[in-house]
Amino acid sequence: TPFKPERVKKHRFNELEPPKPIHVIAACVLELVDDPTTPALCAERFIDGADRFGRGFVKHNNNSGFVDHDEHRSTPQAFSAYSFYASEGDVLVCDVQGVDDLYTDPQLHSVDESRGEGDLGRRGMALFFATVDAEATKGLFEPLGIPQFELSPAERRRAATQEDEEEPQKRSSVRFSGIPDKSTQSRHDEARRLSIMGARRVRLEAQKSLRTLCKCDEINAELEDVSTAGGATACAARALLDAIDESASSATPRTSYKLETAVAEVHAALARLECEARWTANPDVYSALFHCAIAARHSPSAAYALARFHRGLDHPILPLPVDAAKELRDEARAGSLLLSAAAGGHNAAKASFALAALDDASARAIGLVGADIAVAERFVCEVWEDREGGGAAAAETFAVGDVVEANYGGEGHWYPGRIASFDSGSYEIAYDDGESESGVSTANVRRASDVSEDDATAATAEPAKEDDDSALPMPLHELFAAVAAAYASSNAAKATTLYEKAAAIALKG
Repeated sequence: TPFKPERVKKHRFNELEPPKPIHVIAACVLELVDDPTTPALCAERFIDGADRFGRGFVKHNNNSGFVDHDEHRSTPQAFSAYSFYASEGDVLVCDVQGVDDLYTDPQLHSVDESRGEGDLGRRGMALFFATVDAEATKGLFEPLGIPQFELSPAERRRAATQEDEEEPQKRSSVRFSGIPDKSTQSRHDEARRLSIMGARRVRLEAQKSLRTLCKCDEINAELEDVSTAGGATACAARALLDAIDESASSATPRTSYKLETAVAEVHAALARLECEARWTANPDVYSALFHCAIAARHSPSAAYALARFHRGLDHPILPLPVDAAKELRDEARAGSLLLSAAAGGHNAAKASFALAALDDASARAIGLVGADIAVAERFVCEVWEDREGGGAAAAETFAVGDVVEANYGGEGHWYPGRIASFDSGSYEIAYDDGESESGVSTANVRRASDVSEDDATAATAEPAKEDDDSALPMPLHELFAAVAAAYASSNAAKATTLYEKAAAIALKG
């Protein structure tokens, strides 16, 4: 598995002391050895019976955004959300179903979409968070220290008022006489709320900061006035953009870089879903910008997407028609966003900024005093250096006892530990959390960084899946040629050198 499984085991959730602990039935594989074809079957124990309200087998959520609002259960949604934050965004456990809080047959969304056909990755995580009713679940989420994923006002209203879709899978078709009437249910809900509020608040310091992660009250206040089907006035549009900029530049409590990046990627996925009109008749541009602005804090790709939006261009995160929401496009904001994305190492943003810096009018539009060939040259050279020097170095060798980080399961997630032994070209790793792994190849072991864990993760983090970092606005040799042409009248020697570089890159292919 690509994540440490103990991070999301049900007993870890139960350690938060929720009012109703959960239990998960383990599945097994049966191989029919007496059959000549030796077929293998996946099996699980049949769950019979009903909860104290007479409800039988219920699917509480699924892998594509369905959340059962009819049953008003918060515990299943809390467990799904907890799995995301506890794994630092590696996975989200969904498709929670069963009788009462005895669950079975879940589906996992993972960062690398490695959990089968039902694993929708960041998109699936976004679908879950977009449909959880924050108001209905905060009575459980807050005492347990589970943060509420930030949604736009329009999305909050939609989540609170939506009716359940038809969910045919594993829903009980029998209603028992023991189900209480509405007044009894109301009394039960109130008793449950009081029980929840009295639960012991088990929070680590990290959980305290998680509760306020991605809080955007400034944007919410402004969006209440402009996120309507009728569009925004020019004044309201400016207010919206100002609120987005203010929130994007405001300080937020520091958690791990890995989790902040994961949250940003989910926001970017949700921005794309809003552009695709997943829940509305037309794209919800304002909600899409809301999520893209939050994502831009920790995602160079999202910052680049916003920059392209303001310049009237599309992007995989914001796939909007070029004429959509013209009143919200402001090229003056594109410059700082391009620079932010470039500073984050986004090559397409560096190339775009370089091209803008070559033209006096474009340079002024993005915030420069005027055309600046030196800036353009620097960014183009950085793109080239990144591409030329991006290959992996030769694998380093380690001795028993060396402090290292290892790629657990070979799935791209690195954890600290020590070299326990070396045999036949592979290592045995003793992880700091007590687990061990043998047969780890040299390519999956690296020296532990001397910097902090957050900074170490930052240096090796994968870009968002929507990232088009490699999609430069023009081929690299043409970028060098454009800079060379700009130098031609003022520095012939520099221009010649750059033309030669462009030719070499073009010949190399």
